[in-house]
Amino acid sequence: MKVLLTGGSGNLGQTLVPMLLGKGDTPVILDDRAPRDLKKGVVFIETSILDRSELPEIFRGCDFVVHIAAWHGIHEDRGDKNAFDFFDLNVRGTFEVFEAAASAGIGKIIFISMTSVYRPDKRQQQDFGRINCRGLQKAQKYERDYPSAARFYSVLGPRRLHQI
Repeated sequence: MKVLLTGGSGNLGQTLVPMLLGKGDTPVILDDRAPRDLKKGVVFIETSILDRSELPEIFRGCDFVVHIAAWHGIHEDRGDKNAFDFFDLNVRGTFEVFEAAASAGIGKIIFISMTSVYRPDKRQQQDFGRINCRGLQKAQKYERDYPSAARFYSVLGPRRLHQI
């Protein structure tokens, strides 16, 4: 099976890649930066989920999508990204992914979300939490066709790219 991982160069994507390879699947990483370790058997496509013109060709032929691409709270905490950046990638990007999957006839998609969309702590009040709620709303439009979503509390491990 050909599995497209949006944002696949990050921690979660790099955790999934060896698992997919071990099952005989072909991971296709769509990310705007290369993974630290590009394993044999992995296809890497350097672009953004915001590049609408490239997505139809990339999605065509894929059997499954794991949508991981997003700016996270760490980017806001460090001042790397602002509300416009979060909206572009986390809301419009999510819309672009679901639209591309639908037009390519991909029947399986998992949308990875973070708990800060509902946690009543300070992060909920920051741009990241509020804007990610909008990304979830976009994804809900496709719930009938793509009912799978996963929300992780915290992801730790050897492939983690950012310090806590």
